[in-house]
Amino acid sequence: TSELLLGGRTLTANEALRAGLVTRVLWPDRFHVELLPSLRAMSEQSSQ
Repeated sequence: TSELLLGGRTLTANEALRAGLVTRVLWPDRFHVELLPSLRAMSEQSSQ
């Protein structure tokens, strides 16, 4: 992680996934279709 912060190294989506920095990777053309149900579920839980 210090290499990322101090060295400005960028990661691919799969590298970020393997490193545990993200929980999943979505294809750009499926982003809204796959993300909206998760956002709705989070929104419903936060309002309870």
